[in-house]
Amino acid sequence: MSKPYVSLFVYGESIEHDPTGKPKIVGPMHLFTPQFIPSMYSFAVVFGLMNVPTDTEFTVRYKFISPDKSQTLIDTKDIKVNIKKDPNLSPELQGFIAALDFRNTALPQNGTYLSQVLVNGECIGEFPIIVKGREQK
Repeated sequence: MSKPYVSLFVYGESIEHDPTGKPKIVGPMHLFTPQFIPSMYSFAVVFGLMNVPTDTEFTVRYKFISPDKSQTLIDTKDIKVNIKKDPNLSPELQGFIAALDFRNTALPQNGTYLSQVLVNGECIGEFPIIVKGREQK
């Protein structure tokens, strides 16, 4: 089996769920613009994983890292996942969507922050986002 990969990654203001439980990203964002830096900031991420193991446990982890890489500001640690195989899909199409909502996350400085998605301890995707305080030049 080839490696899992990130098929989708979106930053947004928050997550809502429709009546069937499907996540909806509210206010997709391409940069964060809090009023001031340093700041506490709330945001959400949605990511899709494909080609994941089925009918066996594996781990998924999300990290949000400061621009100078000195601080991991969010770390979900390993989340155990077990996906039931969909018999109508080939192995490379097996996957799922993760929706994570973070409230009051510290943003210590302006710059390019980095999200990392890890499966079984291996980083399979990195996704930068620029943070720029509105009151700074």
